[in-house]
Amino acid sequence: MMGTKAEEQHKDGVAGMGCLRCLELGHEDTPAEIHHCHTGGLMGGRRDDMKVAGLCPWHHRWLKDSIDKMGKERTEIENRWLNYVAEHCPCFTCKAARAA
Repeated sequence: MMGTKAEEQHKDGVAGMGCLRCLELGHEDTPAEIHHCHTGGLMGGRRDDMKVAGLCPWHHRWLKDSIDKMGKERTEIENRWLNYVAEHCPCFTCKAARAA
């Protein structure tokens, strides 16, 4: 299912930022795929395409398995990533929100 134009641009911008976990470890420009953060209680419902982080395939699969077992820590990790995305995402929607 395709999202809105703004959601698709946002996901493209986030993926273009690279893997946030690799960046935290000091490795820049690692290609990323979209990880839907589950903050906000959307588990089991429609995924929020505006609450995404970029993770490389290895971190996306490995962290998903380990993050799912973390409980409260998962929310803290994903909120950290979402805050970084809000501050750095190059998409129009994020730029407009930063300018407001």
